[in-house]
Amino acid sequence: MAELDFETIPIVELLRVSETGNSTPASGYEAAQVAFRRADDWSIEKGVAARQAAFRAEQMDLARSVVRGWFNLSRINLNLGNASYQRELAATYLLEGRVGALRLVRTGPGTSFPDDARRAREAFSSSEDILERQHHPFSRWDRYGTMLMRHWATHEAINGNGFLAATLAVRGIWRALFAQREGDREEHRAFVHKQVRVNALAGKLAFSGLLSFRPDVVTWRYQTAREMLG
Repeated sequence: MAELDFETIPIVELLRVSETGNSTPASGYEAAQVAFRRADDWSIEKGVAARQAAFRAEQMDLARSVVRGWFNLSRINLNLGNASYQRELAATYLLEGRVGALRLVRTGPGTSFPDDARRAREAFSSSEDILERQHHPFSRWDRYGTMLMRHWATHEAINGNGFLAATLAVRGIWRALFAQREGDREEHRAFVHKQVRVNALAGKLAFSGLLSFRPDVVTWRYQTAREMLG
């Protein structure tokens, strides 16, 4: 990763490098910063770069103000009427909710931050509102829709309403089964299989809340939630 010259490679490659799984948090953060600086003003690429910078900043445990600042820049650049922009705005809200949920899970059991839990829920809800508006009846679901349900359900299972978490997980499985196809048949099948599995796991987290009096279950719940959200 250190051999890449972030100033010369295409912006689309910078965005790929900035994603989790393709780089360390520090390298991803640097790639996202450079992509944001080089991208045209008010472009989708600029908004996506800011979103990626926010998530990688959270992974690096940078100050909350830094993370929030990047999310704000992403929303500002993507808050346009165009459908493509709105789809990426939904992804920004999704990731913002995911970051908030992950931060709460990291604090561990026995703690309560209702304002943070509410803000994460509001971010997830904003993402859902956009995706619902863009979804056409009897058509296949945007892939962001099933990923949203998985993270929102995990958040509710740990920090909110277990019944809502179970409902969201079931909705996520449904959307996975009817997700829009991207890539070849094998890639699509792998995506569907993964999303069904992780949404089912979010549902299991929801019902496991009934056994929260057992320390081993509490440990499993928080460990699983960190893996799901991280």
